[in-house]
Amino acid sequence: MRLCAMQIMLLTLLVGGNTACSSLALAHPQWLAILATRTSLADAVIEIEKLRGQTGGLDLISTKDCRNLRSNLFLVVAGVLGDRQLAVAATDSWRTKGVNDAYVRACDIVEHSRLAFGLPLLDPSFGTLHTRPVNWDLDDAMSRVESLDDGRVVLIVPYYEADPEDIREGLEGLKIKVLLHQPASEQPFSLSADCIDPEFAANRNYLALSCVTESAADQLLHRIQVFNLDDEQVVAVHDRCRKPRFRSGVLVCMGETVDAEGKLSLKERHYPVVEK
Repeated sequence: MRLCAMQIMLLTLLVGGNTACSSLALAHPQWLAILATRTSLADAVIEIEKLRGQTGGLDLISTKDCRNLRSNLFLVVAGVLGDRQLAVAATDSWRTKGVNDAYVRACDIVEHSRLAFGLPLLDPSFGTLHTRPVNWDLDDAMSRVESLDDGRVVLIVPYYEADPEDIREGLEGLKIKVLLHQPASEQPFSLSADCIDPEFAANRNYLALSCVTESAADQLLHRIQVFNLDDEQVVAVHDRCRKPRFRSGVLVCMGETVDAEGKLSLKERHYPVVEK
C-alpha cells in the first residue's frame, strides 16, 4: 500500500519521540487510555488526525509492543501511564468530548520493543513530507526493534529528509537510522545514520550491517560494514555484497554484479571477519 495524498497530509500530526533513548523508558505494566483501535496503520493515522483536531497529547502505538494484547492492531492513546486512575481520568475526559468508546487497558510491555525503548511508531520528521513517495509507504516508515544474542538490541528508526540529490530512485527522502543498544552501555551506538534496506548478522564479537550505498542501472547495491562489538569500531568494509552471516569464523555474503543489460547476479563470497 502506498501513501495517498490524505495520508501524507496526516503525517504532519503524528506522534513525536526521542529516538536516542538508551534504556527501558517505561516500567511494567503501564496503562493505556485508548481512544481508537484500528486494524491498519493508515486508518489509525486518519483517526489520530481527527482527534488531534480537538487537542494534542496523543500517541500512536502498536499492540505488538504489549504482550497481553491482541497483535496486529494500532491504537490511538491519550497516554501511556503508570497509574490506572490517571488513565481512567484521561478516558473520562475524552468521553466528555464525544469519544464514547474510550477505554482503559493494561499494557505488559514487551521487554525489547518500541515502547520499552521510547521509540515513536512513526518518526515526527515524516511531518515534513509534502509529495507522494514512489516506492515506499507507511509500513516502511515504522520503527522497529530487533533482538540479538546476549541482550543486544538493534533499533531501526526510519525518518524523512528531503534530498534532491538522492541516488536511490524511488526511495527519495526515506532515511533509516540504525543503532545498537548493548546491555552495559548507557547510550545506543550509531551504526548508521542512513541505511536503506538494513540487514545484519551478529556473533559474540562482531556485527555485520548491510546497507544500500549505490545504484547501477535499476539495481540497488549494498555495502557491508563489520563492527567489533567490544570497542564499536569498523574492522572491515565490503562493497557490493548483501545478506551477511557468520559461518565458522568467516563472514559470508551474497556478492552483487550488474551486467551490461542491467541484470543483477548474486554469488556467495567469503571474507575474513577482520581485514588485514
